[in-house]
Amino acid sequence: MQVEEVEALLSGMVGEDATRIDVVAAARKLEDCFIVLRRETGFKPVPPGEPEPLVSYELVQARDSVESAMGALAVLDVAKALENCRAALSDVQHALQQKNYS
Repeated sequence: MQVEEVEALLSGMVGEDATRIDVVAAARKLEDCFIVLRRETGFKPVPPGEPEPLVSYELVQARDSVESAMGALAVLDVAKALENCRAALSDVQHALQQKNYS
């Protein structure tokens, strides 16, 4: 899964009616998104002499928002989870505009 797929999953989730969201399925989708965002923002070994890769601030923000959404779903606060998903989606879209994550 790539960052573009995270964007698609989040976009689909925020387009859903809060009363119709399957919490278990949404939690799985968010976990998948979190894994990708954690991978994209995590430490990567850099060979000697190579420049340190820049980590997208927007993707870090998106990862944190997805993690917050997962916490909200865990306590069945779907409205808060969707609010966090909207923030994450905005950050992912901005990051994709800034740099090609493919």
